[in-house]
Amino acid sequence: MTEADLSTELRRRAEASAEAILRSARQEANRVLEDADAEVEARRNRAVRTSERVHREESRSSIAAARHEALRVVLVAREGLLARVFERARTLLGDACNMPSYRNALLEDVNEALEFVGDQEAVVRCSEGLSDLIATGLIGRGGARIEPLETHGHGFLVVGGDGQVEVDGTLENRLERLSPGLAIEILTRVEERSQ
Repeated sequence: MTEADLSTELRRRAEASAEAILRSARQEANRVLEDADAEVEARRNRAVRTSERVHREESRSSIAAARHEALRVVLVAREGLLARVFERARTLLGDACNMPSYRNALLEDVNEALEFVGDQEAVVRCSEGLSDLIATGLIGRGGARIEPLETHGHGFLVVGGDGQVEVDGTLENRLERLSPGLAIEILTRVEERSQ
């Protein structure tokens, strides 16, 4: 699977999950905004009865506090949304290893990683189910062997030069590298759909 295909698939799945989470977050944010607006209105009415000056000061303060609280709730909701989307994406990485697009691109990715090792002895550590496929790509390449991936990741890790060179091709690493850009894109799409 190319990085673009993986990114597209992750985005598609993240969007579906994000929509459901966003609806819930919007409802909660609307409730908080309604409560905050009601509180602002009550404070404003009390201030009008006591004095115009107190009214203006309290109104400004209340509105600022309500906006601040509303913004805080929205930010917390966005943070929660992104956390759930990326957590869901992480749970799908095992399935991504079995996707034809990932498996078709895997040997090219492994060979690119092996270029960083050069002529040094290399170890390709891969997740379960990928070793046979990677072994076919290593035929004719002396000094490279396959071992199981010691972490709970998905994909592969190339280590060469007695550990001096390490190329992390795990899907978890790719997701982590792409997460800032994906977060911006997810939140942009959420904002577009909410308008």
